[in-house]
Amino acid sequence: MCGRFYVADDDALGEMVRRLSRKLNVELKTGEICPNDSAAVFVRECSVKLKALTWGFRMDGGKLLINARSESAHAKPMFRELIRANRLIVPASHYFEWDGARVRHSLGMPDGIYMAGLFRPGDERFVILTREASDTLRPIHSRMPVIFKKEAALHWLDPGMDAMRLLERSEVSGVGELNAQTRLQV
Repeated sequence: MCGRFYVADDDALGEMVRRLSRKLNVELKTGEICPNDSAAVFVRECSVKLKALTWGFRMDGGKLLINARSESAHAKPMFRELIRANRLIVPASHYFEWDGARVRHSLGMPDGIYMAGLFRPGDERFVILTREASDTLRPIHSRMPVIFKKEAALHWLDPGMDAMRLLERSEVSGVGELNAQTRLQV
């Protein structure tokens, strides 16, 4: 699962976020990003561009949906069209996960992570796609974000590419590197 992620402010990603924030005249945080925060994401609108969207779909009753299961998103009415045409990439330095003992783990890769997501263009909101955790990460949590390596992230944004095949292939992308960079946050 993914309930928080982090964008370092002292690297290239942080600089991109600051430039976008100034350009759009919106507050985009660096540091720890929480549900309902605005975040910088990559979308394809004629070309790939960085855009500010809010994390989480507002549901009836005010509930916030922040993640969607990649294995079943194509079959759910809420996500069926989005997975075909409204994909995005959430760039981050790392994401946080809490284990059963409520210890927070920071999981990332040296060059950052690129999480797959879906967005609703009408309300400018997004969710992060999750999948079953890898064997090495399962002791921390049963789910993890769908993470692509930087090169593969562009394929996810291409509506001509088969989403389900890309999601299946993401299963091994970065998992070894992700585990190697696990850091405990107390």
